[in-house]
Amino acid sequence: MELSVWDIKQHSFYHTGTGSSPCSQENRNSDPAPCLSAINSDARNNTLFWYGTSYAARCPNPYASLDCINSAPFRADSILSRVFGDNFPQDNLVTKFVNVTFTTGTGT
Repeated sequence: MELSVWDIKQHSFYHTGTGSSPCSQENRNSDPAPCLSAINSDARNNTLFWYGTSYAARCPNPYASLDCINSAPFRADSILSRVFGDNFPQDNLVTKFVNVTFTTGTGT
């Protein structure tokens, strides 16, 4: 399975700004490999999203609030395990970086 990653400016689990980030525009243009490696690593990290390791502390009773709705409340998922379950590809999941920008006209 091969996936492409898109750059979502509002929120992403990798940084696309300037500076030392492996996914900064300059670094992606000169050598995209470190960025792809960082994305692959972060995609497996189960501490980055609300349904990861912090879920139990944030929602001790998963059925008490609509804010705590979780299809797997007793499991700390990464984005990969959340989407693909336990049988997701292990190596080279992300092989391309696709930069997508959406713009809208005024009044739309």
